[in-house]
Amino acid sequence: MGNIGKGFLCLSMTFRSPIFRKLLSSAFLLIAVGLLSVDVYLTRYIGHHETASVQQRLSVEARILAGELAVPPSGRLEDWAREAGARAQARVTVIDPRGLV
Repeated sequence: MGNIGKGFLCLSMTFRSPIFRKLLSSAFLLIAVGLLSVDVYLTRYIGHHETASVQQRLSVEARILAGELAVPPSGRLEDWAREAGARAQARVTVIDPRGLV
């Protein structure tokens, strides 16, 4: 039982040591800065990755719909846009070469 008391006393003295407290606070500060850096990096990376993924998906859908529109339906362009939007589950806007919607 005497050894347990000595171990506790030694541990208590370690926590009171100014060098130990400085090293411990430095370690916590280093860990906090590291975690903050990783958070900033991952947030930017994931944001760019998701944006690129959405852009790629939308460009693929636009190419598919553009192929369908190679022969424009006469007079039924609004109906076609509504049906294509329902199939693609997205809003479809047709813009002619003059820029008219």
